[in-house]
Amino acid sequence: MILGPLAILLSWLMFGYVFYTMRHLRHPTFSKLAASAKQTYLLFAVCLSVSGILIYIFMLKWFINEFALPTLFTVLATLAITVQFVTAWVPDTKGWKHRLHHEAAWTEAWLLMPMALLISASPNISILIQAWCALVILIMLFLVLSSYKITNESRFVYYQAAYIMCFHIIILTTTFSRVVD
Repeated sequence: MILGPLAILLSWLMFGYVFYTMRHLRHPTFSKLAASAKQTYLLFAVCLSVSGILIYIFMLKWFINEFALPTLFTVLATLAITVQFVTAWVPDTKGWKHRLHHEAAWTEAWLLMPMALLISASPNISILIQAWCALVILIMLFLVLSSYKITNESRFVYYQAAYIMCFHIIILTTTFSRVVD
């Protein structure tokens, strides 16, 4: 049960570290920010990999069963983790690496939305938690749709981080709602 929150904490610490250490740089995406220095890129890749493995184990061993999530959720989670590894280890630089990284990152982002919807539809969470999840999903939808209209590209990175954190908040909320029961 602890692996999921631990994975999320690791992700948030990595986001914070990269934002703080690279705050003077203006890059349009988190991946570009991470790829701007080899040390940061390696930290980004290792943290995404470790947090991905931890959250995947958490989902398979506890989360999916605890919330009676359908097989579709497992398939989506497996796809999301797979493209997360591609996103982690193929830096957003130039040429084919940029294209592959870009496609993997957007695929992962779009996979989080149906995963969030499936979590919110779980019969094992209260109506209050379902309503909270629905609100967070609306925020995620707003963030992803707004990101297409951003005129100041340096702000896109904040939309990215907020979108991922919203998904994490759904996981944390449902997890801790079960612990409190």
